Amino acid sequence: LISTLEDTAGGARSLLVRTSRLQMEPFNRAKIAEALEREAGVPRRIAVDIAKEAEERILRLNVKYLTAPLIREIVNTILIERGLEDYRHSLTRLGLPVHDVTNLIKDSARMSSPEYLYRRAGESILAEYTLLKALPRHVADAHLSGSINVSDLPGWTLRLNSLHHDLRSLLAGRLPIPMPRLEEGRLHRALKALSTALMAYESHVAREQELGFFNVMLAPYARGLKLEEVKEELRSFISELNWRLLSARLKGCVPSISLELCVPKVVASMEAPLGGVYADYEEEAMAIAEALIELLGEGRVYSAPQVVVKVRGAFNEELLLKAHEATLRCGQPSYVNMSLRWQGDNASYAAFFTRLGPEWRGDWELDTLRAGCLGEVSINMPRVAYEAEGSDSLFMEALLGRVELAVNAFTVKRDSVSERLREGLLPLLSHQLDDGPYLRLEECSYNLCLVGLPEAIRMHVGEYPYESRRAASFTLRVLKSLSSHLEKLSDEHGLRLLTSTSPSEDPSPRFASTDLSRLDRSRVVHQGSKDKPYYSLDPIAPRSAYVPLRRRAKLDGMIHASTPGGHLTSIDVEASRPERLMEVTLRMFREYGVAAIAYSRTYTHCSSCSSLHAGMRAKCPKCGSTGRSLTHYGRADALYKPSTMWSLEERDALTKLYKYELE
Repeated sequence: LISTLEDTAGGARSLLVRTSRLQMEPFNRAKIAEALEREAGVPRRIAVDIAKEAEERILRLNVKYLTAPLIREIVNTILIERGLEDYRHSLTRLGLPVHDVTNLIKDSARMSSPEYLYRRAGESILAEYTLLKALPRHVADAHLSGSINVSDLPGWTLRLNSLHHDLRSLLAGRLPIPMPRLEEGRLHRALKALSTALMAYESHVAREQELGFFNVMLAPYARGLKLEEVKEELRSFISELNWRLLSARLKGCVPSISLELCVPKVVASMEAPLGGVYADYEEEAMAIAEALIELLGEGRVYSAPQVVVKVRGAFNEELLLKAHEATLRCGQPSYVNMSLRWQGDNASYAAFFTRLGPEWRGDWELDTLRAGCLGEVSINMPRVAYEAEGSDSLFMEALLGRVELAVNAFTVKRDSVSERLREGLLPLLSHQLDDGPYLRLEECSYNLCLVGLPEAIRMHVGEYPYESRRAASFTLRVLKSLSSHLEKLSDEHGLRLLTSTSPSEDPSPRFASTDLSRLDRSRVVHQGSKDKPYYSLDPIAPRSAYVPLRRRAKLDGMIHASTPGGHLTSIDVEASRPERLMEVTLRMFREYGVAAIAYSRTYTHCSSCSSLHAGMRAKCPKCGSTGRSLTHYGRADALYKPSTMWSLEERDALTKLYKYELE
């Protein structure tokens, strides 16, 4: 009766609500009940009752500035008090607090990047949605507690982690992307087509896009061009890719290019787009490779694209030597060993050295082209070691428990992306070609990335993997057991599950800081300070530790064979000659079975005289400039970054590197 009288007298209807549609409307509790039913599936009777209680509380509060978010907060409080937490999760509002948005605007201004602001603000909402609605509760809790890291949380239900393209499809104009007409000799148009395609796919892919057989597939379009002409066309192409990534503050999708030092047998007899077969264009293919390698060595450090030279059984030795000369001067290219038997006819490495090989279906085209890494979950290995308390069996039990969490997340990822493809949200991936959709979804991989493995072994065994046979043996035993377990799970769930030591997203600072806040600090092994801790991404040692090169190569070779999802031997070099560096590469490939090598150096670029010098200099050796004229470059993970974009953890790691002198 009282409620009816209040309604008749006006009650809360006299209040005006500032709605999420940016309008002013009279308060109406019926809309609360409708929202509870529509958004959270609350039964009608309960929804009406909660709406009445919310109205009573609003009247008692005597609110002068009533907004829709405030009403939602009051309703959520009532739901929690009544033990209806599941309904509350569906009704909660996603978004950033005002304070966080203010700080985000300041950070974006400091970076001179409005794109950073737009991306971070939008992704924060999608990340909250993934944790609250998409992932199972126990998986979301494991992510938040730092046991695992679900990579690309904002796009977990929406996009791929990486995509390995088939250049034949991109250059043939078979996709719904505006493409220039390609004609013989017009390399410029072919490169413009690839640039357009990479940009178009950025909304479909989170971290990596790979262009395999780059110089071979482009060779027909370079016929009749001189080396300098090819170089000028490529200069514009890679400068554009580099600018795109830097303007996005390295938060965008990173392209990678694979160069061949011969026309591989697997593509040599394939029909080329402008007549003949690809074997007929070997001279042009080598000219493109040579031009790109010379560009990389001209005195500029590129964050993108990542350039990878594939070394097969037969190769152009002169080009390989030029590549190592460029590596010493400017840090790229890196190298992949294709002569290993387990690499098969072709293996594809993306920007962060995540890998696709031909071992899934047994067909290199199906397994490595138009596929990718659909999702990636990193495991906090030091936390596993902490929980094991020295027991090998408990170590494996804790590790396999994390694997189960990851598989649950991967299942959500597969089902969600499949639904997005059916809905038409990813049109470039679902576009039908003669042999099916562009994306071969069933051939996509799901990577389990082991982060902080050296620290975990140190905590569990008492030594780093490189320090004793016992530690090395336990490391390899863990990897082999994990690979065997993933093979069984792959058959059981129909997922291509792979072990990796090359994550495309670095969660190690979050893992380490969470562990130090939750665990016994005296037992946690980490790098950096206690205020800014982090774990190693390398599988056998922190990069600050001296490991004899032969020892490193032997261990890495065995680890690479057990981590088909991704791996990298990162060697920091103080000084060397190109001939010596090439000798080291070939020896590590042939004698130790290392699969991928990146030689890293730090550099100083002077904007006053446009010169580049090895090392982190406080003063330009050429013109004497100091301060803001100098920008340092270093590779903390797979990518080179300017010092203006280093995190505190990356800065610490790059100032403590052990550097090999390979004279």
